Amino acid sequence: ETCVRLDIGPNFISRYFEARVDGLNALEKIKRSIQGRNRSLLPSEVCLLLRNLPIEMLLHLMARTDEDTRRQFSIYITNLSMITTTIDGNDLKTLGLKPGPAYKAILDTILDARLDGKISNKEDELALAKKLINEKTGG
Repeated sequence: ETCVRLDIGPNFISRYFEARVDGLNALEKIKRSIQGRNRSLLPSEVCLLLRNLPIEMLLHLMARTDEDTRRQFSIYITNLSMITTTIDGNDLKTLGLKPGPAYKAILDTILDARLDGKISNKEDELALAKKLINEKTGG
């Protein structure tokens, strides 16, 4: 009703409801981890759950949940979502990896390690990239 009253287009409505389902699933997973039944989620796991949600959905979900869960969303928005790798595909190419789908997998693994505090600088990222390349190529 609200969407009709505000003359919101069907494309936005469709995207909203898709994001809403993903958002509610993410919200439940985060809440369960906080309630102690499961181990706490790693920062990389929180990012995986939230990174594809529009900011409007994140804010909507934050408004609907408890303080501890809201804190996890806030940490994601203000900190985790800003973290990136310092290396890119050019660095992987320099290390001898041929362009292809492995680039994304390696860069995602490096980003997860950075998010989780396992690595903290470019040298660490390059060392992990070399290790991952060697595992993929058998070298």
